[in-house]
Amino acid sequence: MFQLTTMLFLFLLMLFFPKNIVGQGGEFNFSGILYAAGLTDMDDGLSRLSSSRTETTGQVFYNSSFRFKGSPNGIFYSFSTTFVFAIRGKNRVNKGHGLAFVLSPTRDFSNADADEYLGIFNTRTNGAPKSHIVAVELDTAQSPEFQDIDDNHVGVDINSLKSDKSASAGYFKDDGTFRKLSLTSGDSMQLWVEYDSKQKRLNVTLHPVRVLKPMVPLLSLQRDLSPYFLEYMYVGFTSSTGLTADHFILGWTFKINGTAQDIDHSRLPKPFLDHKWYQPPKGLIFELLKLSAVCIPIMASICLWDIFKRKKLYEVHEEWEVQYGPYKFDYKDLHTATKGFKDSELLGKGGFGKVYKGTFGYISPELARTGNASTSSDVFALGVVMLEIACGRKPILSRASHSEVVLTDWVLECWENGDIMQVLDQKIGQDYPEEQVELVLKLGLLCSHPVAAFRPNMSSVIQYLDNVVQLPHDLLDIVNAREVHGGELALSPESCSGASLTFTESFLSHGR
Repeated sequence: MFQLTTMLFLFLLMLFFPKNIVGQGGEFNFSGILYAAGLTDMDDGLSRLSSSRTETTGQVFYNSSFRFKGSPNGIFYSFSTTFVFAIRGKNRVNKGHGLAFVLSPTRDFSNADADEYLGIFNTRTNGAPKSHIVAVELDTAQSPEFQDIDDNHVGVDINSLKSDKSASAGYFKDDGTFRKLSLTSGDSMQLWVEYDSKQKRLNVTLHPVRVLKPMVPLLSLQRDLSPYFLEYMYVGFTSSTGLTADHFILGWTFKINGTAQDIDHSRLPKPFLDHKWYQPPKGLIFELLKLSAVCIPIMASICLWDIFKRKKLYEVHEEWEVQYGPYKFDYKDLHTATKGFKDSELLGKGGFGKVYKGTFGYISPELARTGNASTSSDVFALGVVMLEIACGRKPILSRASHSEVVLTDWVLECWENGDIMQVLDQKIGQDYPEEQVELVLKLGLLCSHPVAAFRPNMSSVIQYLDNVVQLPHDLLDIVNAREVHGGELALSPESCSGASLTFTESFLSHGR
């Protein structure tokens, strides 16, 4: 078994800092940091509870219990809570087991098991009616024992980890469409848990912090919870993992008989600061993109002319070969550039090919092969810059997870998974319409297409950004295409109807 490090990050306020706590009666408001138990260290105001052993658990609870009933057999009160969290798994396979919001008559979980038991139950207590535990799990591992629906879901647990109701992580937009979310993406998300004692209904709502609270909850459980609650109960969080994962609670509010106060996201700490990037001034992002459409080609042409002016071409390529698809090039050049294709020189690989050290993130494939700059290669550089600004990261990140090394591959994968907005730089804020930001991301992918013939010209880029014309309806198929199966290709508002592709004179599929 691999020796993995388990790190449970729980961000709360210490009771030693009363200026950061708003609390009276049956409510409190934690809008900052810092309470931790166990082995703790501090870094930039963040508290870390860690252990070098696998299969460890961690629990953090509010210091005092809350009164949920007027008497042991009295009226059961409504309650509401919301918190902002972030989870980052080691990779797609090693994602830990998740965390849970827990209501319990005790704070002592020393006998709880790790792994799929989430630090709440063990083999003996799981399913025991006397436990009096209600939890909402953010489960990142599929456990057949508990009949989990998948490895990325939210569930309501009553005295057992076999959820009474569960749903895949995501949220409903105002138009009724469902957007998937990845709990282990590292993005900050907000969860609401609200129980109405009169209607006997528990609502659970999940959404990214950049999106307002959806009107439709992710899941609803119609159940009288009174029999499962004692008069006094504790509220808090538990987590366990057999593998490495980071868990953050960045803000938390709670209220009895009322709606929990919403969390001020501007006051929350950033859970992951691995890739710091420049934040464009608010209100200028689209103006910068338009200016880039003019400046980038000029700057790129000057730089690339200086780089390649002494380069000698070892192979002659026909013009149509450069424009419309892949072709052969000297093995000697590749062998030299990659130091014999050593694994140590490999940064990553994906749908856009393997990336070795020394490859410029802004240089189009045909420019790297031939050294001949063109307006199409300038469009490629512009597309990468557009993605950089929107995502807040560089084109190549050698220390990122496998799927995030190459920026274009990562954005395309998130789009194919149904949530391209997942890649958006959170520092941009919520001041921009989602449709405009989505336009920039998709147009960036089109401009940075590995096949030059699929890229729009500069005038078309401006028209797309100004919403003069719409992007092709089959844009995802275009971005995924790697060969042109027709002759003359047009991808501009002037040359195609509805901004879609048109072909004439098929000849490429027959070779030269």
